Amino acid sequence: MIKINKIQKLNEQGILFRSEKLLAQMGDKIGIVGPNGAGKSTLLKIILGIDEEYSGQVSVQGLIGYVPQMMTELDDESGGEAVWRRIREALVQRPDILILDEPTANLDEAHQNKLIQQLRRFRGLLLVVSHDAYFLQEITNQIWSFDQQMITPYHLNYVDYQVQKEQQFNQATQDYNRESRKKKKLLFEAQKQVQAGDRVKRNNNTLKGDTVQAQLTGNAKYLRQKAGQLGQGERPQTAKKLKLNNALIARPTQILARLTDTDVFDPAGQILLESISLVIKGTDKINLQGPNGSGKTTLIQSILRDAGRHKKTQVGYFDQKIDQLDPHKDILWNVMKNSVESVQVARDFLGAFGIRREMVERDVATLSGGERVRVSLVATLLTQANLLVLDEPTNFLDLPALAALKQFLYDFDGAVLLVSHDQKFMTDLAWPSWQIKGRKLNLIVENI
Repeated sequence: MIKINKIQKLNEQGILFRSEKLLAQMGDKIGIVGPNGAGKSTLLKIILGIDEEYSGQVSVQGLIGYVPQMMTELDDESGGEAVWRRIREALVQRPDILILDEPTANLDEAHQNKLIQQLRRFRGLLLVVSHDAYFLQEITNQIWSFDQQMITPYHLNYVDYQVQKEQQFNQATQDYNRESRKKKKLLFEAQKQVQAGDRVKRNNNTLKGDTVQAQLTGNAKYLRQKAGQLGQGERPQTAKKLKLNNALIARPTQILARLTDTDVFDPAGQILLESISLVIKGTDKINLQGPNGSGKTTLIQSILRDAGRHKKTQVGYFDQKIDQLDPHKDILWNVMKNSVESVQVARDFLGAFGIRREMVERDVATLSGGERVRVSLVATLLTQANLLVLDEPTNFLDLPALAALKQFLYDFDGAVLLVSHDQKFMTDLAWPSWQIKGRKLNLIVENI
């Protein structure tokens, strides 16, 4: 059991998060959701006893199994293999409380589905931080939501939580628009009173005229005060649409990369894929699928080598290694160094991917692993490319950032080769797929 009362956590900017009461009991499967940087992983550290710098009461009873977020691959296993091994090790302990931080980020579809089945059978208390909508839909019966520095518990599954949040957003939007109309009407009436007073003064320059003008001016002042008292609040925020101003013109028939009867080998010289033939043209959108260790990244390297031989192919390549960033330069410098876009476009993209305006002058070396990944992704999207090759870009993106990336890819005129294990994300895109099975590459017209 976990009991949390009147908790408050501070950071350098002030309050990171707070909550009046959170309660988790055996059998609860709680999804912890919210924007990147809201403090979700920090809450886990408080529950684990790692972070003790907070106010409030936290009580934890039971054996804990914990699998942290995996940011990098180990020398002898992929990120997905390492995550799966650590989850199995945690479950073998038969913990009362299982805490998972982004468990699906590196797992392929098969291992995600195995994990879902295991967690459904788990009888203890589950806390899971995740941005994977499909995963959350399948396992949660409660949600702890981070929003505007507050943690709010919802005794709903993820689907019903999303419905309620949408209803709240729509109601807030209606309330804002109604108050906005009232305020505009009052200010318009106030302006009419002022104009009427000016006309009286011009046409009747007497004491009576002065009196009438004073009355009208008083009416205007009252109306302005009344407008100022309306509790309009802030406009509910919708995602800003991301668009490049200087994108390359895409030609649908232009060949950007081609492999013909090519074998693909791993670094040890073992064959991974046999007799691969493929073509990527100017506006192709392709989802590359395959289990962990099947050779997706190695195939991508072969495609990139061939793309380099095509003079008119400009590649934007993203992977989790974030090698393109200079840790001793600030975020904005790293994003702009290979971009022809404006600084404002760069700021818009960074904001959509959870890098706040006040962060952009920080050196990359000061960022967390997830923040570096997102900066690297933005830097890739802002290159003047006609072929984007994105290897697991959806890892460590929160739901607003996933929505921003999805909209960008919908609107992008060039070609995209995309690897992602986020099942809902790929289902929503509904792109044709190249699927690695055995040592072959198969085309699937309908995705997932």
